[in-house]
Amino acid sequence: MEVEETWIRNALKKMSGNDDASVRRIDNVVKESALAKGENYLSTISRTSADVWLSSGEIQKVSCILKDQHQSPLLKQMSVDAGFFLREIEMYRDVLPKMESLMEAIGDRKETIWPACFGYRLYDQIALEDLKNCGYVMADRRKQLDLEHTLFTLRQIAEFHAISCVLHERSQIPVDLFGKIFWAQNLDRTKEEIDGMLFRLVEALEQWGYEWHEAKSRLEEAIPLIWSEVKQFFNSCNNGLTVLNHGDCWTNNFLFRYENSSPVSM
Repeated sequence: MEVEETWIRNALKKMSGNDDASVRRIDNVVKESALAKGENYLSTISRTSADVWLSSGEIQKVSCILKDQHQSPLLKQMSVDAGFFLREIEMYRDVLPKMESLMEAIGDRKETIWPACFGYRLYDQIALEDLKNCGYVMADRRKQLDLEHTLFTLRQIAEFHAISCVLHERSQIPVDLFGKIFWAQNLDRTKEEIDGMLFRLVEALEQWGYEWHEAKSRLEEAIPLIWSEVKQFFNSCNNGLTVLNHGDCWTNNFLFRYENSSPVSM
């Protein structure tokens, strides 16, 4: 798929590391899916590649990850209502640079746990660093993380939490944007969605064979209790923002870089 948007071309130029005077033109801008079907749910993820022609005659091949808002009416409306792209763009544009400045100030020069952002379109597209080019590999959602990966991930997330606490103490995080939980804003809708997912799982367990019938019965009985626990959690979050969490902390959002078969960066 050819890509003509000027801002995406500018993002690719920025990613090449060259200034405007050094770039003659950008050709062969192609957009293709970066993930298999079912690997991502709240947006569409594609890889956009291009040839960057320099004034020296050199041709650089560059690529970035383009994150798009879903265009189906239901998913698009959910994304808009939740402010997914609004918050994510604010993170890359304002909050994460402040986190990087704080890390630099305390002498923490290791790689960040987020990719570089090379551009965005308000409020439905984001161009991110293609971490595949840096040797990062996505974790397999069909396999649970082993202990080594789990401990490594928890340490990285803990550092992220700690940095956000410092910024919050300095009033450098927009509380009006990040201090509200989307799922707690309309409890009736959230209950309907959670109950719907659980009842669909109950129906699936019914089809999986006799050995799953006990699990099916126990889950069916637990559905009211599950919602009660979720609602209690939401009610406990009314004291305002204390820390920025990941927001979507699941396996497909983790990419690891390895040395000697062990994760060294995430």
